[in-house]
Amino acid sequence: MKNKRILMILSLIVSLLLITTTAMAQEGEGEGYDENFDSGEVIEWELPQEAVITDGYLSLQPGAFALRFGDFSNITLSMKVRFTVPGEAVINYYFRDEGKYGLYLMEGNLNLEKEKNRVGTPLGDAQVETLKPDTWIDISIVVKENTHTISVNNEQVLSVTDNDPLVTGALLLQAFGETTFDIDDISMRGTPGAMPPEGEMPGEEPMEGEPMPGEGEPQPEL
Repeated sequence: MKNKRILMILSLIVSLLLITTTAMAQEGEGEGYDENFDSGEVIEWELPQEAVITDGYLSLQPGAFALRFGDFSNITLSMKVRFTVPGEAVINYYFRDEGKYGLYLMEGNLNLEKEKNRVGTPLGDAQVETLKPDTWIDISIVVKENTHTISVNNEQVLSVTDNDPLVTGALLLQAFGETTFDIDDISMRGTPGAMPPEGEMPGEEPMEGEPMPGEGEPQPEL
């Protein structure tokens, strides 16, 4: 009888530990969204005419952009990408009127840059053999406070620290030059950010030296 009581107590303790661990893991994942474009329809996105959903993925024609509404900080962002050359495929995060971080993808190379008050600051670059055109590639971006870690096909290729970090922002995808930029299986997790102050509309003006794509078309707004 005594042994049965001990077993019951131990079983209860284990159950409580499992519940607590699961809850902590879910809390650590943060809030966010997933998008695989399989349905052919999306919500919370701004897509101009040159950004189309086809065959279960999003495709940006040269000069196009795609804006996903919703600000997040301390993010874990992953997606599959494919691009053509010449040109650059750009993943912008923490996108707001005051600035953004831009990860520029090219054949065999990537650059991370911060733009603040329309002034660009290089943060780091890396040569990456697996960045090949016309090939689906896994990209991961993890931001913890002021440290940015970039991985390609599950291999870390760049880690940089920004001592004057941007606070929060949305996801903006761009195709520069002659690049066609395809995107699929987006996963965003992080801490939701506050709405931009009234009158502050990201995308109203281009950053210095980098006109917004699709000039003459409606620009991304939050």
